[in-house]
Amino acid sequence: MLRINFLIALLIFAPNSFAQPLVLAMVDTAICLKDKDNKNAKIFSEQNQDQAACKKLPAFNRSIHGHFTLETVKKSLPIELEYKLYHFNVFDDEGKQDAKKWEKTLKELEKIKPDLVLMAVGYSGDLALFPKKLPALTVAAAGTVGFGISPETKLWPQSLDDPKLYLVGHFFPSLYRHHAGRQELPKGQVDPDLLTPNRVKFYIPESRLEDHFKGSSRASALAFAAFIKYCQ
Repeated sequence: MLRINFLIALLIFAPNSFAQPLVLAMVDTAICLKDKDNKNAKIFSEQNQDQAACKKLPAFNRSIHGHFTLETVKKSLPIELEYKLYHFNVFDDEGKQDAKKWEKTLKELEKIKPDLVLMAVGYSGDLALFPKKLPALTVAAAGTVGFGISPETKLWPQSLDDPKLYLVGHFFPSLYRHHAGRQELPKGQVDPDLLTPNRVKFYIPESRLEDHFKGSSRASALAFAAFIKYCQ
């Protein structure tokens, strides 16, 4: 079933792909200015000021979650691949999601008409403010419990019933000590903190326990790159 879902997504995605440089979009937190430097990739972002956390790389900081998302995508794509990627930051300076930034971002996505969108984040406020349909084929992180998110939390776009939405989760490829060793999970176990696992269409193996960027955010970035590579 997962492979069928993947092939259906590719049929939607493939016709417009690679006739000209692929147009991609990413909705996340801030990135680092150096993320814009790439020989064949053109990274478009309104961000013109580097984050203090960027000076402490490679240390992980949630304020530059977008940096780690974008780095994962770029490292997973062939270096010779040409593409345009539009980055949208939907968080304010205090690290909180901004509904007005989301609204502006969605309007911009309608204008640029990207071939594929990556959303490794989700909005947990008033979902009535958001559309019922996505502007483009979208790969999104399923999300996990924690940082203010409970098992009952509804996220946008994760809660949408839209065929253009492809939720991505993660599983543990080997024996895994979850939550700093409080729980030992067997090989092949889906993360028990994953939101709506029954709606997830693709699962990616989790990274090493000592890695900081992981979970469904990392998984969605890898799946996003996999869509692109498969169609190359």
